[in-house]
Amino acid sequence: MSLSRGIRVISGPLASCSNASHAIDISDLTYDPLGQFAYAAGASAYLSGSTAGDVCLLNNNASKKLLFGVGTNSAPSMTISAARTNVLNSLSAYHVIDIRNGSDTVKSNYAYVTSPNEYLTGSTAGDMCLTNVDSSKKLMLGTGTSPLATLSTATTSIANRLSTRSLQTSVTPITANTNLDDTYCNVACAPPAATTITVYLPLSGTYTGIGYTLAKTNSGSGIVTISRSGGDTIDGSYTTYTLTNRHDRMRLVDYGLGVWYSF
Repeated sequence: MSLSRGIRVISGPLASCSNASHAIDISDLTYDPLGQFAYAAGASAYLSGSTAGDVCLLNNNASKKLLFGVGTNSAPSMTISAARTNVLNSLSAYHVIDIRNGSDTVKSNYAYVTSPNEYLTGSTAGDMCLTNVDSSKKLMLGTGTSPLATLSTATTSIANRLSTRSLQTSVTPITANTNLDDTYCNVACAPPAATTITVYLPLSGTYTGIGYTLAKTNSGSGIVTISRSGGDTIDGSYTTYTLTNRHDRMRLVDYGLGVWYSF
């Protein structure tokens, strides 16, 4: 067999698949693996922090870049390196990535804001916005098939993580007995004179990790009693705490396992 000058022969394919490692190796003419498109079979396989089932795309040479683009010799749309990640501003005329359904109707935008109130009210130049342009529908974030956060015009919920109010600094005033739930965060208690009002904590574990800050805001003779629910304890042994004087306050966090801790 004869070959023309300048043609190099290699003993293996340019791309190979190893069933043992669940990886496709992308190689040059010397058959040195330069990159991999890989299915992670175990913890930190191919990329640190990956877990079994993750899909990894990587350049094995950490001193070089991983680039994404369209068209030969065109500017890359995305460049990833050890130093930085850059997404080309010309992804669209408005710096927006559109996610569309089968009818090619724009359903959501991931956008870089270039002027005030662009894409979302209150945004300013430089903000990043992720929005569902159909205000009658929800914006959901999750892993697998389970939503971790759901946003809509009616409610905001973050499953098993943080309550809506624990992400905010809103203050809710109360003057009567109150059952706390995940719509409360900071509670301003103003009991009527010569009256005791009771603030009931939710059962521990209902919103694990949620915290409430409670304060007595008036100077009258009223008293605020903070009470556990069920067989829970506060700080391991108490069933109630009392706020008697104006400016008395307490921060309580649900640790789970039937215990609320004060901070």
